[in-house]
Amino acid sequence: MIIELHGAGFRNKGAQLMLWTASRILAARGVDGFCMEVMPSGSAAECAEHGILPIFPSIRPFPQARPASLFFRLSRVAGRVLPPSSDYARRQDADALIDISGFAFGDAWGARRAANFARRARWYRRDGKPVIMLPQMFGPFEDAGVARAFSGVLDACDRVYARDRVSLEAARACGRSDHLTQAPDITIFLPETPEVPESSAPYGCIVPNVRVLDHGKQKDLWAPIYLDRLEAVGQAMAARGLAVRIVVHDASGEDRPLGEQLMARLDGASLFEHPDPKVLKGFLGGAELVVGSRFHSLVAALSMGVPSLAMGWGHKYEMLLEDFGQPDMTYGPTEPEAALLERFDRLAEGRDAAAQVVVEHREAMRGVNAAMWDEVAALLGL
Repeated sequence: MIIELHGAGFRNKGAQLMLWTASRILAARGVDGFCMEVMPSGSAAECAEHGILPIFPSIRPFPQARPASLFFRLSRVAGRVLPPSSDYARRQDADALIDISGFAFGDAWGARRAANFARRARWYRRDGKPVIMLPQMFGPFEDAGVARAFSGVLDACDRVYARDRVSLEAARACGRSDHLTQAPDITIFLPETPEVPESSAPYGCIVPNVRVLDHGKQKDLWAPIYLDRLEAVGQAMAARGLAVRIVVHDASGEDRPLGEQLMARLDGASLFEHPDPKVLKGFLGGAELVVGSRFHSLVAALSMGVPSLAMGWGHKYEMLLEDFGQPDMTYGPTEPEAALLERFDRLAEGRDAAAQVVVEHREAMRGVNAAMWDEVAALLGL
């Protein structure tokens, strides 16, 4: 069996970790191989490094998500005349479609992206091939056109997993819901536990995210204060005797300038980055505390039992902290700096108790995660 992993990519460490996790777990359950569209930010060489075949001819998912119908038809026709190859997958080689977008369906992405995926899913369903959406954020769907397009996605899928209760409710309001359910982010439970590095001194991590400044409804509120707030947290960490480690948690390098600016403001702070997201997860797992804006950096830290505070731009941050028993550990741009520092101090002073709560909530999700993979395997006929 060969599976197309849709929405996969190498654009940030979270996307890489989702791709690695899904492919490893499904391979262990009997999937023979994987294929994917080569994303604009990726390459066939990167696919090869992950043991994934690029689909050829590819429908490149352009940044504006242009209509895919004609491109897909041409690709299917071309695939029928191409010989089998170990260097690529033809469109008809895939036996199932699994989406691991993370967050690609909601008002922020427009209707066309959802409509394109609905078309792709229908082509699979027509051939009797299963379509599954692994846990991700959905919504909001206040735009009627986006809601209609997503309704088409729901109609074309065999199973849809929402990552949190707000996403589940948003998806249910769009249409068919008998196949909708909630399951935790797949990177919480990796097939291999990352190694936590040895450290000569306790440290705290700050994870900046440039998307806070250019994505979501609050970007204009964040822009004038974001770096100042990160600096304030860094100073609070240092005051508590923690070495400040600024973690670059994206693959594109877009977060690095923010990290360098923050490092210049904080005496003794240092930058940490690594090409392997599993190494990053291990490093975050060795921290005393994490304050971050990259969603999967927070997933990484919390899943390793590290109390965390989120500075984000969407409901996925609030829901993640709620899932780990820390619903009040989020901070938004309309709040004063004092509120951020009060939360950080409370988290630091109650660090051990908070860590215990985080671990207890993680373990409560373990069975749900395992049941999800069992269900996925059954749908795939494994």
